[in-house]
Amino acid sequence: MKIYYTFSLFVILTLQMSSLAVAQNHDSLILAEFYKNMDGENWKNDSNWLIKPVNTWYGITGFGAGSSFSVSELALPGNNLKGTLDTSLGDLSLLSSLNLSSNSITGNIPPELGKLSILTYMDLSGNNLTDTIPSELGNLSDISSLDLSLNNLTGMLPSGLEKLYNLKHLSLSNNKLTGTIPVEWSGGTFNSLYTLDLSNNGFSGSIPYIVDEYINLYDVSHNHFSGGTGNLLDYFDGLSVGRTADISYNNFDFDMEDVVEKVSRIGSAHGFELIYAPQYKIPIRYNEGKLSVYAGGTLSNNTYHWYKDGALDTTIVGDSTFMPLEKGTYHVIVENTIATELKLKSE
Repeated sequence: MKIYYTFSLFVILTLQMSSLAVAQNHDSLILAEFYKNMDGENWKNDSNWLIKPVNTWYGITGFGAGSSFSVSELALPGNNLKGTLDTSLGDLSLLSSLNLSSNSITGNIPPELGKLSILTYMDLSGNNLTDTIPSELGNLSDISSLDLSLNNLTGMLPSGLEKLYNLKHLSLSNNKLTGTIPVEWSGGTFNSLYTLDLSNNGFSGSIPYIVDEYINLYDVSHNHFSGGTGNLLDYFDGLSVGRTADISYNNFDFDMEDVVEKVSRIGSAHGFELIYAPQYKIPIRYNEGKLSVYAGGTLSNNTYHWYKDGALDTTIVGDSTFMPLEKGTYHVIVENTIATELKLKSE
């Protein structure tokens, strides 16, 4: 019995010490698994990983020492990472900066990343991430910069992102996101936003109404937006200088006259710039022998150049209809006396 008792005590003490070691090395264990899943042996730089103390590992910054070291920054951009993101990254409770940009990471963005309550910077751009943006990212209340651009993210925007009141930079460009902008985004919800980049996606509907005294870049180009240019009147009312709005390559027409006129009037003094050309082609209609297009704006400001088989046939001012006298292949180019940089072309 005495031998049995001694052995049992030894096992209990060993298990307790093992549990304590696991608790004290919590972050390093997560990173070790991350290294394995991200094909760490083939990274461009994996200096000291798994062979020296965690505080010496390449791309790792933190505080504390030895077994009590806690990770505050994980930065491995352009380091040939391959694989899917570990859900356990969300358990790095003191992580404030995460930069895994320009790698070959696949799969989805783990919803568990929304548990990183003190995270201020996240850059996952330039990877091969797929699926939707998890709404749990709306729990990152301290985040100031979020970059998910240059991936293959799909679906609609989660409404939870409007809760990121400290967000200064948001880039979701060059993905495959679709749908309309959530109504929760409107009304100046983002209190500290400097840049908003939603370009090169498949968004439609109206551009978001986001008015803030700090914002200086508003890029919604290369989408399918067709309304909401009036929202930019308030955007260009802001106090800051150097504001740029890029709404090119969408389905806008000359209904933008008011905002173009405003920027033309005060732009040079405030450093304002509105990029609104080109736009996608407008449909041409045929009805009872007449051709017509809708180009928006004030009709008297519009000039319609009708082409037959590639050659100019007729020019009409203030009238969007045209009755061709001969059969042929027709298209039209519409100009506007206010939005002079834009020429709307028909299909």
